[in-house]
Amino acid sequence: MFARAVHFNDHFKSDVGRVSPSQLDKERHELELYDEDVVDERLGDCVKLLSSGDDRTLAVAFFEFLISAENSADEEPMFALGQLFFKNPDLVEVAFSQFKPHEREILYKTLAAGWLNVRAEISDHDAEIKDRDDRLRRMKAAV
Repeated sequence: MFARAVHFNDHFKSDVGRVSPSQLDKERHELELYDEDVVDERLGDCVKLLSSGDDRTLAVAFFEFLISAENSADEEPMFALGQLFFKNPDLVEVAFSQFKPHEREILYKTLAAGWLNVRAEISDHDAEIKDRDDRLRRMKAAV
C-alpha cells in the first residue's frame, strides 16, 4: 500500500510542469482519492501493528510514504506518526536514523507537527510527554 502511494505521488510530482494543468488536476484528484480511501483508512491498523512490535520494514515503508507525501495537505499520516511516536518511540527513532539528512528533515517536521497534535490529547501522561519531547529534541539535532 505504501509503495503504491509513493509510486503515485512520485509520478504526480514528476508530471508537474510536463503535462497540461487539466491532466495534472486529474492526477491530483486520483492521488487524493487513493490517499484518502486506501492509505488513510489503514493508517490506524499500521499504527496498531507498529505500536507493539519492531517491524522495521513496515516502519521504513511508512516513513518513505511520509517523505513522498510531503506535498500533501492530508493531516492523517502526520497524526498517525505522532501516535506511533507516543506508543513506540524506539521504533520511530530507529526508522528515522535509516534516512539521509534531507529526508530526516522532512520526517522531523512531520513528526513535530503530529506529536504536537497527539501531545495536546494526552495531557495526563507527564512522564511520557517529557520523554518524547526530549527524544524529539535529539532527533532535531540529527537533521
